[in-house]
Amino acid sequence: MGALDRVILSYEPDYQASALPGPEHGSRSRKLKPPSSEVKAAMNGVNKRQAVLEVLREAGEPISVTDCAAMFAAKLGISSEPANLSDIAHRLSAVLTQLTTAGRVRQSGKFDGRKVLWEVAA
Repeated sequence: MGALDRVILSYEPDYQASALPGPEHGSRSRKLKPPSSEVKAAMNGVNKRQAVLEVLREAGEPISVTDCAAMFAAKLGISSEPANLSDIAHRLSAVLTQLTTAGRVRQSGKFDGRKVLWEVAA
């Protein structure tokens, strides 16, 4: 609508822009989730690699990133709201990739045919 309003304004200077709700001019329609300050504050200063390895060892069996995030949240005292768990899982996914490259963890099959399960490699 913003683009259409600009075109009309170029032909009719007295035109009032549409009152339809929508993103402001120049912003993208893609929704960005704001980072959780609770998660950021709780994870600040935490050795994520070590914490992920501890969570995987304590699990005793291969677990998904979501399960790892839930255990990680409980360990740090973060509430288990879906938004928090999603943010933590996103952050831990990168840590798991780093640990895989270092040979410390490995993928151990898939759950439901798409969710990767993780375990300690050594």
